[in-house]
Amino acid sequence: MLRPPSADAARPAALVIAHPGHEVSLHGWLERTKPVVFVLTDGSGQRGASRLASTTRVLERAGARRGAVYGRFTDRRIYDAVLAGDGIALGGVAGELTAWLLRAPAAYVVTDAAEGYNPTHDLCRAITGIALEAARRASGRATPLYEYVVTGDRGACLAGRCPGALRWRLDDDALAAKLAAARGYEELGLEVARSLERGGTESYRVECLHPTSPRAARAAAGGVAFYERHGETRVASAKYARVIREREHMAPLLSRLWALAGPPLVAR
Repeated sequence: MLRPPSADAARPAALVIAHPGHEVSLHGWLERTKPVVFVLTDGSGQRGASRLASTTRVLERAGARRGAVYGRFTDRRIYDAVLAGDGIALGGVAGELTAWLLRAPAAYVVTDAAEGYNPTHDLCRAITGIALEAARRASGRATPLYEYVVTGDRGACLAGRCPGALRWRLDDDALAAKLAAARGYEELGLEVARSLERGGTESYRVECLHPTSPRAARAAAGGVAFYERHGETRVASAKYARVIREREHMAPLLSRLWALAGPPLVAR
């Protein structure tokens, strides 16, 4: 297994996630590394009920720390911002992350992969990359960036076929702690039950971080993001008013946000 950059109190690792609950996927790493954790939304979804309290319990038990951005937006606010092309508040979060990276240079940063599954996941990935790029421009220091599979196929991770990845196979105690955290996260009960039914407890044993670059982009399979197809079904059932489109909404918004980081820097 490759060794991650050394992290300590002066140069901590950081985790930036779109929704509370994502941290459970990396629970073994969380307990081992005790990173500073930034959470973009409160996970309230359509029901309007925040699940931040459950994530706070997970972090406290693991010894991880909360970042300044912690449940900043409701999910509804994010969706409205994407549809309106409003990058002001989202750009502000990128600025806060940049300022934190300049004050307390991180050993490395981990974030959600952009998979075209949920627009907020993709925004989280972009905001993290923007902050790292802006911090590099201001300080001259490049911070290593890793991403992990949020909803996609983890077959290569489980089989150890991810070149260059940081990969951990949890021991029985760490696996038991991770399963307890997952099963104890009330708001994710149905998702956890389904994932255990599909892959069994052993699917929770492997954690894998993939090295990437701030500006690395995702190409939607078949040219259409999953969230577009899902949005169409929700509009048809009158649960959404409009569909978020990658080309119409996400791409222009991401372009405006990336302008905050300036033009690409030449690797040094």
